[in-house]
Amino acid sequence: MPKAFKSLLILAVMCAQLAFAQTTTIYGLIDDLTGNPVTTGKVTMTLRPSSDVTISGTARFTTQTVTCPIASTGNVVNLANSNISATSGTTSAGTSVTVTSATGFAAGQPILIPGAGVGGVNYVGSISAIASLTFTITPATSTSVSAGTPVYTPCQVMMNTAIQPPGSGYQLGFWPGNVNTATIFFYALNPLLDITAIVSTPGQLPSQGGIVDTYSNQTIAGTKTFTGIVNFPVPIAGLVDTTSTQTVAGAKTFANANGVVNPDSCAGAGAPSWCNGSDMGAWINAANAYLGPTGGDIFFSSCRTFSTPILLGQATGKIVRLHGVGPAACLNYTPSTGTALSLDWGNGGNQGAVEALSNFWLEGASAANSTVGISIGGNTSYPYTQNVKTVNVTVSGFGTGIIGPTNASGTSFDLTFDQMAVDNNGVGFVFNDNIPTRIYNSEIDTNTNYGIELLGQSMKLVMGGNDIEANGVGLYIDVASGGVTVVDYGSHWEAPGTSPCTSAQFVTVNAPGATVLLDGDDFQDDCPTGTQAQFITWTSGQYLSLRPAVATSEGRTLTNVINSSASSCAIDAAMDKQSLLIGPIVTGGSCALEDKSINGSGGGPSHAIDYTGYEATWNLPASATLFLANQGNPCTNGELALSSGWGNTAAVSAVNGLGQTCEWTITSSGTGQGASPTITDTLTNSLPSATVLCEMRMTGGTGTSTLIDQTTGSATAPVFTFNGTPAASSTYKVLRRCGP
Repeated sequence: MPKAFKSLLILAVMCAQLAFAQTTTIYGLIDDLTGNPVTTGKVTMTLRPSSDVTISGTARFTTQTVTCPIASTGNVVNLANSNISATSGTTSAGTSVTVTSATGFAAGQPILIPGAGVGGVNYVGSISAIASLTFTITPATSTSVSAGTPVYTPCQVMMNTAIQPPGSGYQLGFWPGNVNTATIFFYALNPLLDITAIVSTPGQLPSQGGIVDTYSNQTIAGTKTFTGIVNFPVPIAGLVDTTSTQTVAGAKTFANANGVVNPDSCAGAGAPSWCNGSDMGAWINAANAYLGPTGGDIFFSSCRTFSTPILLGQATGKIVRLHGVGPAACLNYTPSTGTALSLDWGNGGNQGAVEALSNFWLEGASAANSTVGISIGGNTSYPYTQNVKTVNVTVSGFGTGIIGPTNASGTSFDLTFDQMAVDNNGVGFVFNDNIPTRIYNSEIDTNTNYGIELLGQSMKLVMGGNDIEANGVGLYIDVASGGVTVVDYGSHWEAPGTSPCTSAQFVTVNAPGATVLLDGDDFQDDCPTGTQAQFITWTSGQYLSLRPAVATSEGRTLTNVINSSASSCAIDAAMDKQSLLIGPIVTGGSCALEDKSINGSGGGPSHAIDYTGYEATWNLPASATLFLANQGNPCTNGELALSSGWGNTAAVSAVNGLGQTCEWTITSSGTGQGASPTITDTLTNSLPSATVLCEMRMTGGTGTSTLIDQTTGSATAPVFTFNGTPAASSTYKVLRRCGP
């Protein structure tokens, strides 16, 4: 050997001429800090000499590195054969195994089958022959394994005892995502070595400030585009850290930050690698996939059209939330079929009080088509989606705005909607057995068929402070059997007054087991003319309570508040009827009336209320109720007709008042004044009967104060006689009152 140079080259990779017993088979599963398999990366094993090794002569210790990829399952595999297969069926103990793919495998290679060894340990052997998808292996396996068990070629290194000089070892590096996050030292002394480990991924490493110093007061100007993962050591609100004293100036686009992704970053050049597709729906879906098995948050601030249905979660326990940032955040769904946004977390998706959907508009093409705006828990593969809170989301222009479906495997439940605007759909909300469901402080307006439709036999709905207007029917319950419960506190129900007026059908119940409690609600009909049958249709149900409630009409006559055709039920109605145009509280059916007392601040019991059969249940203290006489339709100058004794050019002016009490000024003018002229009042608010007394008296004017008597009783046009002779050019201010 030449003296000038001697080289000692040590190979760590098993070569063909080396005996199998001289190698150590390396295997194991690499998990991240959350316990999930690392899906990309590698492990490296670099041969290192002993700290006190000496090599005689002129020689050099040349290190060699063995690289073993981390497969998508988290298993460490051989670099030359990084394919990983799986058993295609239950594999019994023995010398053969059938796999789903034999690509990349060859006779003579080592093979590893987790759990197939003695007592269920990992089996390591070699492939002696391959026939299609069946491997003949040696030695025989000892334990049966189930279908889908991984089968792969493990990594191998030379045993340290077979390497000269003695005392060498290996430096083992873990590279999840191809970033070195951990290093250890080991000796390959045995035929098998399990390097199963839990390591930090790059995103789980402690932050050192990174690109931005978040520990001091710092101003950063200019446009910044982050296409990789950006980690902040402090929490962020939305896309900006608002918890520290940091000032960030200029436009910033974050593709990812602390488990938050931004699909807006997929538009244009410089899109992050996780982006996929060509519209906002596809970008949100790509963000959903990028967030991994536990989910996270997606924020966007743009307004974009899309045709790719948005799918959030789509895995058991994967909690993905979608949030708009700023007033422009909107999603316009263009197809005429399909569901715009589906949210499915599956059983275990229990995210508590955090908003799942918030602060954006979702627009569809038409309320007349078959589209659905938002579906919660509709995927049968991931049932029992729960604890979904939706806040400040507008859903408009769909066949069905929001649906909480029941499917063959389960349902979604514990749903909360707050500060919503669900309008201009065919149906606003549809719920089945989505229990419990809550709707608060929301607008449910102008939905063609129903504002809220309940179809589930175990449905529980709690509402409060909602504005429910101009729907075909505000609340529609149609359940053949089972118990349905609706409790509402202080919502406002209104029918618009624009011509032609729509029906003021606020509630329809066709559910024998239904219990409906409307506490402190008010019902308002703005239509100025015509007749409306009822506010509430009670076809069947168990219990209805209106306590207390308010009913008003701006001119249209209401035949009755509740039209009942139900039996074996109870109705508890305590309503303040603030218009004489509103008829009886209940007509029809045979429900027991538990309480029918009325706070008649608008005429109440002075109107023709149907007391039949309930005399024994009334409790109306004679001195406890104040009846106001200033309700009803406004008075008009034209309702007074003057006889000829007032003069041939006499006039009525300066009308004031409404309902039961009105005031005018009569001017006697022209010629022909005579004794005892009459005044006929065609009432703008009819009286219950002609026996209701009215009075008219002078309250001012330039003429002589004179008594005026009612001389003809009438429910529609009482007549009054002036007991004197009017003086030409004199004025007579008169006040007329009817009823109590």
